Order: sequence, then structure tokens, then C-alpha cells
Amino acid sequence: MDWLGDLLSKLLSKIPSLLKGITECLYAVFHWKDYRDRYKELDEHTQILLRYKDELHGLDKKKLEEELAEWRQLAVKGLGKYEDAISLIEKAASDLADLSTALSIILFFEQSSRRDILLSTLNPSARLLVEATLAKLPALSLAALSAIRVQTLSEALKAADKASIQLKEEGRVHILPPAPPPPTSQNP
Repeated sequence: MDWLGDLLSKLLSKIPSLLKGITECLYAVFHWKDYRDRYKELDEHTQILLRYKDELHGLDKKKLEEELAEWRQLAVKGLGKYEDAISLIEKAASDLADLSTALSIILFFEQSSRRDILLSTLNPSARLLVEATLAKLPALSLAALSAIRVQTLSEALKAADKASIQLKEEGRVHILPPAPPPPTSQNP
């Protein structure tokens, strides 16, 4: 009968936990409405928080899209200005090269003392450019240089006449007298 006593002692030791479990089940049965209401409140609260999260995400996304559009517009404007600046620099470089060549050809036919005086009036970078172009000129034939000189002088005189007429039309002082006809001889 030892085993019966052991069994009864084990059962008696389990009674408090059994009573506790039964009590908890009865409490849940009698208070199921409270649990349901609490669960409903938590679910509603979670839904509200999810809605707020979605709204905030939408607002942030809209704000970022607006900022991106603004940055794109700035980039397009900047690229346009950059391209304008590049074209102006290229035109200025081309004009500078043309002017340097024209001045070098004109100075090539001047006496060396006069040439030095005229070169000394230029700023150092312009002087270096003209001197470099002057150094290349002796390789060309004298006839070709003379023809280029006549053409260059003719173009310079036409440009001066055009500027003079424009100044006169604008009502400014007439700076240059009318240009004489371009030289026709090819002698230096």
C-alpha cells in the first residue's frame, strides 16, 4: 500500500496548482468581455498607429520628391549656364588666337625696335602668345605673309569702320576717321 500513499500524497501536492488553474480558467470565463474589449482597444490603437505611420511616410516621400524636383531644376539651370560659359570661353579662345595671329603678322613687317615697343605694351601672357606666333611666321613664305597681312589689315579696317558707324548711330563720339582703302601692293 505504499504505492497508494505515494499516489495520494502526489495528488494532494498537485491540488493547489490544480485549483489555481481552475480558478484562472473561471476568471477568464467570467471576464472574457473585459479581455475582448482590451484586445479590441489594442487592435484599434495599433491600426491608428499604422495609419499615422503611413501618413508620415507619405508626407516624407512627397517632401523628398519636391526636393528632388527642385535639385533637378537647379542642375538643369546649372548645366545650361555651364554650357553657355564653355561656349563663351571657346569663342574667346578662338578670338584670342585670331587676334594673336593678326597682330603677329602685322608686327612681323614692322622694324624690330618698333615691334619691341609695341610688344612691351602688351601684358605678359599676351606678349608670350604673340611672340610664340611670331616665332612660327618665318616658316611661311613672304608672299603668303604679305597676302595674309593685306587681308588682315583690310578686315581690321572694315571692323573699325563698322564700329565707328555704330558709335555714330548711338550718338557717341566719332572716335576713328574713315579708314583709307586697304593697301593693294604686297611689298612690306
